[in-house]
Amino acid sequence: MAQLLGGQPGMTAYLKVDYHNRTPLNTELALEAKLVSGEGRKTVIRGEMFAEGIMTASAEGLFVQPRGGMYSLRAHESAMRGIPGQSDG
Repeated sequence: MAQLLGGQPGMTAYLKVDYHNRTPLNTELALEAKLVSGEGRKTVIRGEMFAEGIMTASAEGLFVQPRGGMYSLRAHESAMRGIPGQSDG
């Protein structure tokens, strides 16, 4: 969701998650995310997860918008449906 707010939605190129502490069950979690950088089609996002004020995990992801934007994927998917051996997966 953070990358959508950055105005540059894209597909996940990498996602690194570090687990710092156990995340308890049946506990309300607080999630924080921020846009680290955006350059061309690339967006870097960092996020943290907290349980009772204690960070349990942090993550960083690189998201890349396809050439032609996210909507160009729909045209590609439609074209792939007409190719024998391709499925919706």
